[in-house]
Amino acid sequence: MSTVAVIDGAKLLLTPMKHMVVPPPMSAHAVELPSPASCVSFAPQPTCSDMAVLLSNGNVAIFKSLTENGVKEEFKPPGKPPKHIGTYSIDTTDHPSVWTGPLSWRQLIWWRECTLIAVGWDAMTQRDIVCELEIMTENGNNRITIRHKTETDEPVLRLCVSRHSESVVVELINGNLFRYTSDTTQANLSPWTNSRGEEVSLPQPCQCIKTALVGNEEVVLGLTEHSRLYVNNKEVCSNCTSFAVHDEFLLLTTHAHTLRCISLLPTTRGLPVLVEDKPHPLDENIRRVERGSRIVVAVTQDTKLVLQMPRGNLETIHPGSLVLSYLQKCLDSLQYRDAFIAMRRHRINLNLIHDHNSKLFMDNLESFISQVESVNFINLFLTDLKEEDVTATMYSDYYSESRQPSVIASTGSSKVDRVCDAVRTALETAGHNKYLLSILTTYVKKNDPALGKVLMIIKDLKANPVNTTETGNVTPEEALKYVLFLVDVNQMYDIALGMYDFELVLMVAERSQKEYLPFLNNLRKMETNLQRYSIDKYLKRYSKAIQHLSLCSPEHFEELVSLVKENCLFKEALKLYPKSSEQHRELSIAYGEHLVGNKRHDEAGLVFTRCGAHELALSSFQKSGNWRQVFCVASLLQYAGEQVISLARTVAGYLQAHKRPLEASRVLEEYAKDPEEAIAVLIDGMQWEEALRLMYKHDRRDIVETHLRGALEEAFNHHISIVEDQKELFDKYTKRLQVVREIKEQRSVEFQESGLARDDTDLYSDTSSVGDNSEYGTSTSSRGSRSTGRSSKNRRKSARKMYSLKEGSRFEDFALMEALSDIIQTVSKSTEDVASLLKMLVLFDHEEQAALLQTNFHQLITTIEPSIDIIWPPEETSSNLNQVSQVTGPGATVNSIIAAMRGDQSTASFKPKDEPERPKPPAVKIATNWKLEQLQL
Repeated sequence: MSTVAVIDGAKLLLTPMKHMVVPPPMSAHAVELPSPASCVSFAPQPTCSDMAVLLSNGNVAIFKSLTENGVKEEFKPPGKPPKHIGTYSIDTTDHPSVWTGPLSWRQLIWWRECTLIAVGWDAMTQRDIVCELEIMTENGNNRITIRHKTETDEPVLRLCVSRHSESVVVELINGNLFRYTSDTTQANLSPWTNSRGEEVSLPQPCQCIKTALVGNEEVVLGLTEHSRLYVNNKEVCSNCTSFAVHDEFLLLTTHAHTLRCISLLPTTRGLPVLVEDKPHPLDENIRRVERGSRIVVAVTQDTKLVLQMPRGNLETIHPGSLVLSYLQKCLDSLQYRDAFIAMRRHRINLNLIHDHNSKLFMDNLESFISQVESVNFINLFLTDLKEEDVTATMYSDYYSESRQPSVIASTGSSKVDRVCDAVRTALETAGHNKYLLSILTTYVKKNDPALGKVLMIIKDLKANPVNTTETGNVTPEEALKYVLFLVDVNQMYDIALGMYDFELVLMVAERSQKEYLPFLNNLRKMETNLQRYSIDKYLKRYSKAIQHLSLCSPEHFEELVSLVKENCLFKEALKLYPKSSEQHRELSIAYGEHLVGNKRHDEAGLVFTRCGAHELALSSFQKSGNWRQVFCVASLLQYAGEQVISLARTVAGYLQAHKRPLEASRVLEEYAKDPEEAIAVLIDGMQWEEALRLMYKHDRRDIVETHLRGALEEAFNHHISIVEDQKELFDKYTKRLQVVREIKEQRSVEFQESGLARDDTDLYSDTSSVGDNSEYGTSTSSRGSRSTGRSSKNRRKSARKMYSLKEGSRFEDFALMEALSDIIQTVSKSTEDVASLLKMLVLFDHEEQAALLQTNFHQLITTIEPSIDIIWPPEETSSNLNQVSQVTGPGATVNSIIAAMRGDQSTASFKPKDEPERPKPPAVKIATNWKLEQLQL
């Protein structure tokens, strides 16, 4: 009921706060009493409107709510207050020791239907007594008898009814707690115990006590005059000014001018949150209130909380916790209309209706529609739909993580589409005409709006009008006007035009301010395929446009080719004509030229060959280096003699320039008929064994002396020089990397100790440089950051600005790691060349040179292999050198600060925005089978 009673002498001021809020000294009703009142108590459920008032003369006035047809009326304005049915005196005849003087009774509470509990005084033992009083009405004789009386060791301070265990809590003046229970024969006053059976008492006397069920344990809540709030014997808040127990929450105000809502459910952290006293700054369960606010009443089974300000005025608020709790109960009990109205009033996202329990909602759509009923309400729900699961995002604080996976349906389909389809089916069953606007909304709201279907429904409605005098039925004009409110009129016009239905187009055009008629009249004069081509081209549906244009007369073919070229529709266009047709050949040539323009020469050659354009195919294959197809096409063109030789030399030159000596030599040997030049190309490309094979094949052993021996000597000198340079560079970079890391680690420690925000920008030189280049093609200039969406060119350009091998540069360690990675990859690639050269040196009696090269190369490899784990330590170790955990500072963000306050250090870890990724180790493995055993010492 949440009725508030205020004693005003011989008057009782009543206000049902659930229905109206009236500030004192006013009230909804004033009840006259026989004499001044000292205490008032409301009856337990279900007769909570009934009252028992303890008068100053020791009598009890009983008030009961009015009945109509045997059913009690709820006390709410403008109804009447509970009726005074009689004043009862307390009969102490059987208990003569009970004192009956002035103000002899206090602390009256209504426990059971006809049972009151009050505190009296035993004149003989000089102690307080807890008396169980029974209300009796016999032959018009109203009286109250004492059924049981129980003495207490200390004076009683407060009584409180426990609705959870059908008992009464008795608090003594020293803070001790007792549980009062009784039956027809006796009463029992036993110490209050916790869930472990231990006796508990309040550390200090509390002027206000209540009971609550925290999880599965019943506890006593007590508030002292000094703002200390206790749960049983444990202090949970030291600055509490008032509190109230709601259905599932403990609500309290504090001296910090805040209102806190603490869940009492077993699935939440509950009261331990209060003990921590470290609420998160964005906690939805904490809100600021006016200084000095105190709780008057928390309306049960509702969201309303009434606060009284220091100046006496009352204010009503609706805490989010109470609102969400109320909505959850409504949705679980299928009270969709109450939930919907509350969600509109408190601006709760309507997706919660579905997301709270998607399966329950989908199984009870008919109930949802019948309760909500209003087309406007259903449309609001549909238009508010989105893919987001609000129980996991904006309302995640009100839903436990363990509950969500079992409640929310996990399907691969779109939530919005699934709900729209299901609601549409239910609406059509409930009444197609009545809910037409909502049905149209289900089509419009889908991720891929079915606007064509919407227009067809409106067209059918226009062709078969319904009786608009019936409630809920709409005209075609109203339906179209509503749809155009949801969808842009130009989009609807394009959809109607794309359906090639001029009746629909005109219907939409009538709702628009634009002048479409001249354009539509021109379209109507055209032949059907040309008309549809024009429409598709206007709507930029070029794939459909060329389909319709291909069905037009031949004079439109050039227009088709132009459209295909402009929109790169070659593949679609080629499917429209037979392969043997001239149109197909012309489109193929255009497609090939398009591929050539995009540097896709090999693919262009295939397209040209397929349509018989062999000259174009030959040119494309030449540019792509596909020498096999070049000579196939040359055969189709009937090349012979000098033409083939000239072509072969051209192709061989291209292959040699692109580091393909084996293929170049084969072309020269087979098509140019020039084995000597083929051997020279192989020697120049260091393909020693293949060159030797051709020498013996064509009996040109003289080339061994004229070309091969000199080339081997030159290759030996080249490789031995490069190996020495690479070893020197590798040692230099490895030692420098160790120094840089030690300096960086020392600076990180200094920053952490000083508490300064880290900004590496001022610590290093801003001069960029590039390192040395080896003759293997290794570049020590670093690579760029791996930013998504950048081209390779942009990444390299960015890297040159960020990485530098200059001593003291900002990312010198990264530059060194990148340079070392290049050296390792180069060494790995060169093992095959070194192995081939060693064989030739041994074969032609250069054992000493071969042994020297093998020894030096082996030393380089043995230097590299154990250093890899040092250069690329584990990720977590490296990250400690490059990041300093910061809460605030120039690089901190809102998310990092909040994450730090929550204790999420992984999120709060600070990293400069412009810091590139740490270079990764090379994904190569140096071969071990390159050495010759005969050269090993």
